[in-house]
Amino acid sequence: MPAPEPTPAEPSAGHPGRWLCVTSVVLAVLPITTAVVRAVRDGWRPISDNAIVAVRAGDVLSADPPLLGTAASPSNTGGAQFNHPGPLLFDLIGPPAELFDSGSGLAVGIAVLNAAAVVGIAVFANRRGGPTLSVLATLVAAALTWTMGSELLFEPWPPHAMMLPFLWFLVLVWSTRCGDLIALPFTVGVGSLVLQTHLGYIVLVPALSAASVVGLGWELRRRRRDLAADWPSMRRRTVKASVAAAIV
Repeated sequence: MPAPEPTPAEPSAGHPGRWLCVTSVVLAVLPITTAVVRAVRDGWRPISDNAIVAVRAGDVLSADPPLLGTAASPSNTGGAQFNHPGPLLFDLIGPPAELFDSGSGLAVGIAVLNAAAVVGIAVFANRRGGPTLSVLATLVAAALTWTMGSELLFEPWPPHAMMLPFLWFLVLVWSTRCGDLIALPFTVGVGSLVLQTHLGYIVLVPALSAASVVGLGWELRRRRRDLAADWPSMRRRTVKASVAAAIV
């Protein structure tokens, strides 16, 4: 009888695969860490669109918190004011922006977000295919971080800030489609962040999310047929994951 959750077994602490996973994550996060340390050391300051993000992030804990994202470029030619859909990015980087000065706090907040995306890619790729797939997926993220250039790794401008989170979202969509219930609330959360932050994802994120949920339903139907005896337990896990996703 197949296992309810098709998650590869975790390697032991001394397993070479685990160390390869850790090494690949370090290689992917290293340019992010180096870039933000250099930015803080050199006194980086946001200008132009980055300064607008800094102002709105500073308003998160004020009496006038942002309810929309920044103005979007279609405003220039569309004959109306367009904003990116939501303020979730401001909510995430607002606290570090308050703890440090506007430049350092903003850079640290985006760098932490990008590093979290890299770790998330490694973890969920490991759940899909074990250490080998985790290393391959993380190396893709590493190639992206090494080619983006230093400033893009901590810059809060929406098109740049969402590159690594969107890559994580793609891995989560895949995991959800394969029946990984733990991935479901993460898919909703990361997809919400990407969608709210940049108007360009307003079709792509909902379409991919819907496809992953349909795929999840199909996978659960198959498991219900194959795992009739274990279906009550699977149903409870499905309800918990769905409630968590709804809360997110």
